[in-house]
Amino acid sequence: MIVTELFSKVPLFEGVSPEDRAALARAATLRTYRRGETIVLTRALLGAFSARLRRANATIEGLASLDMKSRLARYFRELAATRGRKAGGGWSVVVRPSQREIADTIGSSRETVSRTMSQMAAEQLIVPKGKAVYVKLDSPEAGSPPGGRPASSPG
Repeated sequence: MIVTELFSKVPLFEGVSPEDRAALARAATLRTYRRGETIVLTRALLGAFSARLRRANATIEGLASLDMKSRLARYFRELAATRGRKAGGGWSVVVRPSQREIADTIGSSRETVSRTMSQMAAEQLIVPKGKAVYVKLDSPEAGSPPGGRPASSPG
């Protein structure tokens, strides 16, 4: 299989036109071959494929074996780990995606996500505040949410 065909099948390049993928593959391949760094390109591609495969496996496992609350908790923990920042006291704060985006990601409906987020907020596992959400981390020092509990439910 030539590199151009490989690049055209990579989900990493979804939304990129076939012509741009081919140009990118050609440019990257020529640059890599000229430098004698074929192993670098191979490792990078295998690393990207492996990471995507691990995420896909985790998603499939979650859909098959976890209840809705567990899937949503896992989603928020992963979001906090990848895009969150520490808020102190065992909490992390992240920009909250829309409920539709969350539902699409975890394989549920927006209504179920809304209901489950309300339950999680009542249990202080998450604290939605405007466009952000505080996520309780799995740590013994996790105390009250920063700034106290919100007056309104998630929406």
